[in-house]
Amino acid sequence: MIKFNKIYEDNNTYPITLKQYLINLCTQVGLELGSENIVNEDYLVKGNPFTNNEDCKTVLGAIAQICGGFAKIGRNNKVYIVNLEKNSSLENIDGNNYNDSFSKNSVFGKVNSLIIRLSDIEGENTVREDAESIIENGLTEITIADNYILTNKEERELVIDAIWEKVKDIEYLPFNTEYYGFPYLDVGDKINILDNQDVSYQSYILNHTFHFNGAFSGNIETKALNKTQTAYKNTVNLKNKFKKVEYIVNKQEGTITQLTEESNEHGYKLTQVEQDINGIKTEIKDTTDEIQDKLTTIEETIDGLITNKTVTGGQNLIKNSVGYFENDYWQINEDTEGNVIRNTSSDVKQNSISGSALELKKETIYQNITEIKNGEYYLSFMYKKTNSAAIANLKINDLEIELNELNWSEIERIIEVNSNAIKIEITTDIDNSVLITDLMLAEGNIKTSWTQNANESYTDTVQIGKGVRIRSTGSDTELSAESDGVSIKNTETSEKVAEFTKYGTETQELIVHKNVKISEMLLIQKIGDQVWFCSM
Repeated sequence: MIKFNKIYEDNNTYPITLKQYLINLCTQVGLELGSENIVNEDYLVKGNPFTNNEDCKTVLGAIAQICGGFAKIGRNNKVYIVNLEKNSSLENIDGNNYNDSFSKNSVFGKVNSLIIRLSDIEGENTVREDAESIIENGLTEITIADNYILTNKEERELVIDAIWEKVKDIEYLPFNTEYYGFPYLDVGDKINILDNQDVSYQSYILNHTFHFNGAFSGNIETKALNKTQTAYKNTVNLKNKFKKVEYIVNKQEGTITQLTEESNEHGYKLTQVEQDINGIKTEIKDTTDEIQDKLTTIEETIDGLITNKTVTGGQNLIKNSVGYFENDYWQINEDTEGNVIRNTSSDVKQNSISGSALELKKETIYQNITEIKNGEYYLSFMYKKTNSAAIANLKINDLEIELNELNWSEIERIIEVNSNAIKIEITTDIDNSVLITDLMLAEGNIKTSWTQNANESYTDTVQIGKGVRIRSTGSDTELSAESDGVSIKNTETSEKVAEFTKYGTETQELIVHKNVKISEMLLIQKIGDQVWFCSM
């Protein structure tokens, strides 16, 4: 199964049948599907749920769950989905075939209950059960939890009956033994095994190893599930991600709250949707790494929609790292700013945290970071070359990184600083040929998620970089306070309508509704080709 450890890349056209979905997955890892038929093979997968760098083994596991079985690679190097069949046994194994190592547990089954569910949402269980068998034999339940593809009750209802037909009434003897003479038995095969007292039981081969030393011998281990068992559950490394979904209904206060949380070793992301008689309020919070705080609140009421989105700076040492502030902080030389274009295309937004990228012109731009302590620093960024003919690179101190990939690629490097300074240079020889996004440099030797520089803030209406820009959507104006003065711009025409410097104010139109007091005034009036001056 090692071939399935690679990151899954979705190349399907939706909707797609489950069988074709599996065939395409096998092709992606260089294998062929050996199963002619699989349970629920005509079930339609309507979209790609694997969007968080899951590996192909995770995708294979989700498919096997919907088939009510497990996946294996056969002796012919093909992939098979195996179900525990309830037909006749393939082989008989008795005391003549094993030694004193034989041990057994209580019989598991008969299976008389199946649940497909989401772990943290009550009321989201889809159930099939045999009530008479439960009364007669007690409850033996199998649960399929948190399947990536079966995201709602309607989808679970489409597949549960076929799975139930496969797992209903399964029973077997858990045992462990060393044996002689059965190298042809495969995982999933049903056998008839006699214990030390020659009592016959039905069982399955669930773990099988064998070797040849003049004769074939091996070990078979078939473990038991608990009577109430989550037999199939999607799990990921808790170091990477933990997701939780919760619904809270408060009948006393008349509110319904939905919480969706994803956490990892660096922090958490939380989405909260609260609904009451007055409207709907959505809050999204991201505290990843505790370096950067992102908070978005959307409140929809009968009076309208109020939106506030804020991104505040973190520990990124690079200023204007994704072009939020256009040319600011990037230089061609000591006296000239670099020509930086901010790219916010859908391609960039779909492949970055920031949603913005530096688009480079034909030149070298650089940025100096000074007065920092010596030690290790972690550099990371995403890039994509949009012109195959371009020669591009990023250089940080003495380390040069060639930018050659035409698809989005991630670069990560640990930089050793010995001179209390870092210089970053980015070069391309063709205009608009390279996109760089989520450019991040932070102290330490562990990668951190992209943030802005600590002195920067970018929101829908306010930007703080070298200066301050405040945008008014109601009046189509933008106030800009830069190093060369303060101005007001018409955002529809991009024309400056007022400018404030140390010498005074220049504006195209002035309307005064009450009184004006002016100590000295020179009026200049143009009538046709004549200009009239009047001093007051």
